[in-house]
Amino acid sequence: MFEVHHVIPISEIGMTRTKLKDLALLCANCHRYVHRLIKLNGGWLTISECKVLLNI
Repeated sequence: MFEVHHVIPISEIGMTRTKLKDLALLCANCHRYVHRLIKLNGGWLTISECKVLLNI
């Protein structure tokens, strides 16, 4: 089971058409971890930055 994560927060891009390049597929656990890291960081992180923080 995968969940879709927006690469750029919707709050920053506003109302627009979402393209596939704007999305990342993550397992449910990783998606929750990514959002937790973003919250703890106090700002948006890329998937690559999250991988480094999670030592993946």
